[in-house]
Amino acid sequence: MSRGVLASTQHLELQRCVDQSEILTDEFLDATTTSRWVILGGTGFVGRWLTLFGQEIARRTKRPSLVCVVTRDVKFAEAQLRSFLPSQYPLPAIVQIEDLLIESKFSKVMMGVDTIFHAATSTNDKKARLSEIPRLTSQILEHCKMLERPRFVHLSSGGVYQREDFVGKQVPEGTKRVERSAAINSYQRTKIELEEMVEEATISGLIRGINPRLFAFGGPGFPINSDYAFAEFMKSALVGKRIEIRGNKDSHRSYMHPVDMTAWLLRAWEHIDVLGQSPVHIGSPIPVSMMDLALGIAQEFGGIDVFLLDQRSQQVEWYVPETLALRRLGAPLTNSVLHDIVKSWRRFLSPNKSSWN
Repeated sequence: MSRGVLASTQHLELQRCVDQSEILTDEFLDATTTSRWVILGGTGFVGRWLTLFGQEIARRTKRPSLVCVVTRDVKFAEAQLRSFLPSQYPLPAIVQIEDLLIESKFSKVMMGVDTIFHAATSTNDKKARLSEIPRLTSQILEHCKMLERPRFVHLSSGGVYQREDFVGKQVPEGTKRVERSAAINSYQRTKIELEEMVEEATISGLIRGINPRLFAFGGPGFPINSDYAFAEFMKSALVGKRIEIRGNKDSHRSYMHPVDMTAWLLRAWEHIDVLGQSPVHIGSPIPVSMMDLALGIAQEFGGIDVFLLDQRSQQVEWYVPETLALRRLGAPLTNSVLHDIVKSWRRFLSPNKSSWN
């Protein structure tokens, strides 16, 4: 099978997902009419989905692309986005991050921009790169004084919480994050610092900011070569290997399909002034144990064994969000269930490893 056919298979699944999204109503499309987005981290999992929806909005409203992707490496970004986006979508404008750090270039790139999506904190970034992000964000926020209070959506994480406090229950949206001085790793510290920056810039009137906290996901575009359990289980099933549960089988996560994730992010964008500085969770509130996750994937593929490794030293973890704020604003009560996510991800992927990026 050629790479072109593989790409077509992936792109058909992406288009199917977009076409079934509940967010792209006429009312919502009208709200985007004068909008233009800049996406920091547009080549990552969340950034690519935001870009895809941005291009679909432009197609439906018969207007030029409303997306500009900011990246460290333009050629890499072009390749990543061209591989991900179905062929009917043109590439968005792509600029280097340095263009937002110089006032004269910033004003040119940001002409007509009313929204910045900050999705540039990879969980796989090295510490050196993570330490750069608050500095770069601070400079970009400072330059926002040249704009008319843009919407600033910083994609934060449920990782800002002390997770062991919530074993056996949903994480309440009103929960306080960990103090930055008590952060247990550089990723958590960076996310907390960025949240603080967005809050301060919003209070000062520089931006209209929000820090939606994202939880766990799976499905098309999620990095299959990551070390998350869902990805590891899927990768094993794709090549016919047994699924091995390394953590505690009774640990729970919840999983949201990326099309639901994007729809929820866009709902947060749409209602940013209503939500204000209230904590907002994006994720599924339906808990799934590691055992149920493994068995669900094995059932979808058929003939895959599930093997339980030594559990004696493994603590039970629980990472399931309460999701009230966006549901009050119309986010659907039911999202894609695990079976649907696995089936969608399988359609998108292929046993050919060259298609797993």
